[in-house]
Amino acid sequence: MSTATAERRKEELLEEMNAEIAAGQLRLDAEDLAASKSWDELQREYLAAETDRDYEQVRLLKAAIAIQRKRGISAPAELERQAAKDLRQAVKRLAALDPLEYEQVRKSEAKQLKIDRIGELDRAVKAERQRGTDEECNLFPLDETWSYPVDGRQLVKELSITFRRFSVLPKGSAITAALWAILTYCFDSWTTLPLLAVLSPEKRCGKTTFLTTLRGLCYRALPVSNISPAAVYRAIEAFRPTLLIDEGDTFLRDNEELRGVINSGHTKATAFVIRCDGEDNKPTRFSTWCPKSLAMIGTPPDTIQDRSIILNLRRKLAGEETERHGDEVEEDFRRLRSMIRRWVDDNEAALRLAKPQRLTTSNDRQADNWRPLLAIAHVAGCEKEAIEAGFLAVESQQEELPAKTQLLQDIKAIFEDSGMDRIASAALVKALVEIEDRPWGEWKHGKPLTQATLARMLKPFSVHSKHIRLNSYDTAKGYLLTDFEETFTRYTPGQSETTKQVNDIDKLQDFKSETFRFQSETETGNETDNKLKSNNNSENVSCFAFTGGVEADIFEDIDAEVIGCS
Repeated sequence: MSTATAERRKEELLEEMNAEIAAGQLRLDAEDLAASKSWDELQREYLAAETDRDYEQVRLLKAAIAIQRKRGISAPAELERQAAKDLRQAVKRLAALDPLEYEQVRKSEAKQLKIDRIGELDRAVKAERQRGTDEECNLFPLDETWSYPVDGRQLVKELSITFRRFSVLPKGSAITAALWAILTYCFDSWTTLPLLAVLSPEKRCGKTTFLTTLRGLCYRALPVSNISPAAVYRAIEAFRPTLLIDEGDTFLRDNEELRGVINSGHTKATAFVIRCDGEDNKPTRFSTWCPKSLAMIGTPPDTIQDRSIILNLRRKLAGEETERHGDEVEEDFRRLRSMIRRWVDDNEAALRLAKPQRLTTSNDRQADNWRPLLAIAHVAGCEKEAIEAGFLAVESQQEELPAKTQLLQDIKAIFEDSGMDRIASAALVKALVEIEDRPWGEWKHGKPLTQATLARMLKPFSVHSKHIRLNSYDTAKGYLLTDFEETFTRYTPGQSETTKQVNDIDKLQDFKSETFRFQSETETGNETDNKLKSNNNSENVSCFAFTGGVEADIFEDIDAEVIGCS
């Protein structure tokens, strides 16, 4: 052996020895980490190191995680994810079998998979076969799960950027849309599923464009521009899609059956309709439980509005730039869908167990609507920003009250501003009709509210008109304040903070002299003038006092950079 060869061999042996020492040291360090840190701590540090591109630290942490996994020290979410993955693979294998072959093994397979009811396995296999048919027909895209762990906050950030690429959105709307898009992948984790109502005051405000972005990001998105009640529950039963309904103003308002089917999907326990089906008309239960978004011009019916998170779009100004959808963005959508799937798979257990801060509002249903979104934000690490967006959305929605609630608030304001404890029906209707920015002046077919219509609207609240004495001489059909007190307490909490004062001083003087014409001038002058309140509260004050305010949507001014988790 020559001297050069001997030297080269010596160097190779030295390198091998150093590599073995380094590997041994890496293992010792990894064992120390595995013993001293929890699974969650290792996962967080791993994501941080990967984001910072600290590859030495990534290598060390991966080794520690592998050691913990080998020892069975894995997070519940990891174990559940692996079990669910194994179950999905088993269902795929069974779905590929011939129907007769499946019939022979279904019982033994159900026992091996620890499924108590064979019918559940049958349904899963049937759904998997249908999924394969859908993919063959290109009804829904087949997405692979992202290969690496995904940082939740960065994911929400990039989704927000994507929505702003194509639409002009009010403050808070981008993060709301991003969280709702993630919700479509894990909606079974909660018992309440809010509708996403995309509204605009006029045409050409970008509703269809916004739904197109949703289509690219949501789970199994199924966009439609018109749909029947039967098609809704049959599509949900067959596909379990995210239903994106456009042009809702053209067919929804006068279709009570369709509204009922959509409303039924708000709560998991009642998300079913019963229909007679098949040749024998056997009563059959169909599911209505799936994410739904509705786009329309104007305000949706009260029952749908109450079950919705509302986004109000606006027409783009000349100086506001947005991108157009095209084939080139489909790959961006596919990448984001894969990342959402991975993040949801990794955090499935945490999402179900999350206990986010409850949105502070007097409307319990609005708080329930926001709970799934706030749970997602809580796990993703952007709960504060989501709560701020929720306050903005609820405050905006507060301005569009259901008609009966708005009526009660206006009646309460009339009583407070007049200082009287009774009012004639004719006087009350006249006062309501004269309120600006209210629908009472053109209530039905352009005609004002009538006494009979007022009585019908108040009847469900157990408030009825009666013969009342207005003064020593006159009586008339009217209402007593005492009959409203419980109703005001139950249905108009915080009313003085959320609505405008009905009249200014001059209008109150007119109200005093005109609407109480049954009273004598002397009695009116002596009693009413002392009871009229000064109009110091003429501004519309939000009932959601927010210290510091919301300066801006946190995801509003960020650059559209690609996040560093791939």
